Amino acid sequence: MDKTERSQSIEGRGVYFHLDVNLGPKEGREYIKRAMSRLAESHLNFVIPLALDTKGGAYYPSTFRKTRLFPDWDPLRVTVDAAREVGLKIYPWFCIFPEGEGVLGGALEQHPDWAMVDKQGQPIGWADPAKLHVRAFEVETIMEVVRDYPIDGVSLDYLRYPNTHDVCYCDFCCSEFRQLYGVDLKEVGQGDSILSINTASYLDFHTLYSRFAHPLLPRWERWKEGNVTAFLKELREQVKAIRPELEISSYFWDIESAHTVCQDWPSWIRQGLLDWANPTLYVYDYRSFRRRCKEYLDVIDGACPTYATVGVHTSHGRIHSAEEVIEQVKVAREEGMDGVVFFTYGALEPYLDEVAEMLFPTKVALPR
Repeated sequence: MDKTERSQSIEGRGVYFHLDVNLGPKEGREYIKRAMSRLAESHLNFVIPLALDTKGGAYYPSTFRKTRLFPDWDPLRVTVDAAREVGLKIYPWFCIFPEGEGVLGGALEQHPDWAMVDKQGQPIGWADPAKLHVRAFEVETIMEVVRDYPIDGVSLDYLRYPNTHDVCYCDFCCSEFRQLYGVDLKEVGQGDSILSINTASYLDFHTLYSRFAHPLLPRWERWKEGNVTAFLKELREQVKAIRPELEISSYFWDIESAHTVCQDWPSWIRQGLLDWANPTLYVYDYRSFRRRCKEYLDVIDGACPTYATVGVHTSHGRIHSAEEVIEQVKVAREEGMDGVVFFTYGALEPYLDEVAEMLFPTKVALPR
């Protein structure tokens, strides 16, 4: 059985799904039910509905998160029920550490001391994973959904540090680093020169590091990577303790993201912390798309199912036709990806009938 044949008999076919916050209960329920039915009829087999956004807003009635985006109804519950009714697996999607991004929002409104701090001493709208109580809060956000909803797993996003700020220089991080290495963290920090390069994640970091003299810069990055990984370990331990059948997955960036945003996903794979992965493939020429597929699969090396995340419309660019969507999926299949995840349902919807007809003629099982 060659790669293409396998992909048509066992394949992950998923889509990110989120709602317009202006939808009321009646139209929202109708939209969700239509969408889930259409996805099932198109032979997709799982959906990733937004549960927590980058501003700390919950799409369900959280018991301890202040910002509830739909106060009159529970769109996550409706989505879970509608998806299960038509046979779709469901993995709620949590944006982990952003809490407002540009401003202090979400949990940081009540706990501004949890925020990351930039080199100028200004707090930013991201929660600091170095702090145990931050990690515990973010874990508990997910655990209340794990306990209360009949889901199949959770999908993580923003499991990283921001790419737009040189962080974190809060008192806690500075104190911790000084205790470890006896050095003022501001002497070590990357500064704006590395993070002002928008294409930093595609550069040769051996060359990039040579621009920085301080020998402890890699140690700082490893320390920050460890903070993010610690969250994932803590989450996995708690989820598996009460619902061992649930799958934990994550979206992540490219090979260099350990350097750019302290997202050491190769380590997560090696440690068995993910049950499946959906790395970014938000690129819009086929040569780059194919190269990225190869790079991910070389690193992951069959350790877990790997789904190409196809950016139908993202901040990085967009696809303009069903033919382009079809071609990206074909390339992913040719390279041996275990499936695809589309971002998002709203962007895919105009092309879905043609894509399904050409690529998904029958139902298939998810990889295991």
